[in-house]
Amino acid sequence: MSEQLQIILTSAVVSLIASIITFTITTVWYQSRKEKKQEKIQIFKQLMATRGILDYESVKAINSIPVVFSLDKQVTEACTAYMNALKVEGEITEALTKNVDEKEQVLLKAMADHLGFDNIDINTINNKYNPVFLSYNRTRDEKMDNQFEELKGMLRPFMQMFNK
Repeated sequence: MSEQLQIILTSAVVSLIASIITFTITTVWYQSRKEKKQEKIQIFKQLMATRGILDYESVKAINSIPVVFSLDKQVTEACTAYMNALKVEGEITEALTKNVDEKEQVLLKAMADHLGFDNIDINTINNKYNPVFLSYNRTRDEKMDNQFEELKGMLRPFMQMFNK
């Protein structure tokens, strides 16, 4: 085999191997990027679904923002401000609730911008559905819990008399 043919075959094999390696690296990078974006979208969807309501899932989502969005300063700063607003000591007032809502809106807008959701603005974020019956049921349950605690307090002396 001539030396020229050997060089051509060697360069073809090297090109093929380089192409395979490049394709593999590109695919792995793309998949990793896609998974990270999906995780960010999932966090965003969780917080949009529970706007104004803190439950266990939304707390998990909030706590993961500094890690998942760590490269976006606007999102991490908005998250820090929101988390600080949630650290309540003492009575929850109207002004405090308004401050928390505003910080949540800023955070959600920063996340929407980061994810490229250009059609989501503050009006979209503020337009949340919270059914009246849900609030009514929650209030009713809280009242029943309070009444039960009062009843337990009133019955405690009688129960102690029978336990002696």
